[in-house]
Order: sequence, then structure tokens, then C-alpha cells
Amino acid sequence: MRTHERIIKRLMDIVLSLFALIFFSPLFLLLSLLIKLDSRGPALFRQTRVGKDGKPFTCYKFRTMYVNAPDIRNPDGSTFNAEDDPRVIRVGRLLQEYQLRLICRHWMTPCRI
Repeated sequence: MRTHERIIKRLMDIVLSLFALIFFSPLFLLLSLLIKLDSRGPALFRQTRVGKDGKPFTCYKFRTMYVNAPDIRNPDGSTFNAEDDPRVIRVGRLLQEYQLRLICRHWMTPCRI
């Protein structure tokens, strides 16, 4: 991509992400409140990921498990997933089923500037 194309793409990413953040903010507020009412701890789970050119950034998701839940792995090293996973909070089941825990990624684009 040429320089001006990258700038235009970046501006579009920022504008669309900010629009999504404003549009979905009532849903974000509701989900945060439901998580706080369901269990103790923060509503958001924070994780460092590696982005473009190896640059680390912070990824935010709505928390679906109890705070300090153990990291359980299958014998082959893959992540343990089960419908009756005792680490998952009640609201977390809904968030996982409808993949609402990932909706926070819309505010990550403007935050990485």
C-alpha cells in the first residue's frame, strides 16, 4: 500500500471504530453491569497480544470466567472447553454463546494510535 492509502485506511478504521463504540456503548454498559452483578472482579479481561511488526498491544474482552480461574489444558495442550465448565460465570455462558465477549475489540483500533 502506498502512504496515502495507509493513511486513508487508518482514518477509516478510527472513524468506524469510534462510530461502533458510540453505537454499542449502551450494550457495553449493560454487559458490564451484568458481569459485575454476577461475580466479583472487573468486567473486562485484559491481555497483551502481538500486533503488526511485532508491536504488543492490549486486547480487551468482557470477562466470562471467575477471576483467577485456573488455566486448564487438555492432554494435547489445547484449551479445555466444555459446556459445563465450572470456571465460567452465568453471564459468561451467554457472552460465549453469542460471542459478545469479543465486541470490545471495536475500541482497540482508536486506542492503538
